[in-house]
Amino acid sequence: MEKMVKDHLIATLKRLKKEELDHFKDKLAEKEFNGNSIGAGQLEDASVIKVADRIVRLFTKKSAANITVEVLNDIGQNQRKTGAGPAVTPSSDVTGASASVGEKVASGSLHFVDRHRTDLIQRVTVVLNVCDYLLEDRLLIQEQYDNILALKPASVQMRKLYECSRAWGDEEKDRFLEILKKLQPPLIKDLEKIRNKNTHMHATYWQ
Repeated sequence: MEKMVKDHLIATLKRLKKEELDHFKDKLAEKEFNGNSIGAGQLEDASVIKVADRIVRLFTKKSAANITVEVLNDIGQNQRKTGAGPAVTPSSDVTGASASVGEKVASGSLHFVDRHRTDLIQRVTVVLNVCDYLLEDRLLIQEQYDNILALKPASVQMRKLYECSRAWGDEEKDRFLEILKKLQPPLIKDLEKIRNKNTHMHATYWQ
């Protein structure tokens, strides 16, 4: 299973241009998992195979695909078109699916909170209220809550919250979305309109 995950990662990273791969490495070095991170020095001259290996080793096979999607989102490559062959998806470590991240987004199968990650990080203003609910529902532990509480501004808090959510499945993400709908309904409605518009444009293009 671990080899399958790493193969998916390698296939996706190979499709990045050199500048994009360098950007990917820079952003990857910023990610932490259980207080650990892959140092920039370990990534600077690392090959695609080495990068994939370090992702799997640090973030584990369970979270490797999700963290890769997260970094691709950060560098604006989450809707990248890919050719034939396997590529990373948020669930590829479990199902071995070969759909690309771009196809995952276009088909709508990427969860709402993942698909709109960048917008939510930038636009959610009541992060601590969100965290109150998540702590109450035991989706956050007290230490994670306290770490988010200590940060400023809201965008940094949201980025940290997304780090804490890497191990969540669809059920936990559904609850996260319910809380966002309750606390910031205009924002979620706006993002849903964008999603529907993009879906319509994609369908029209292929007619």
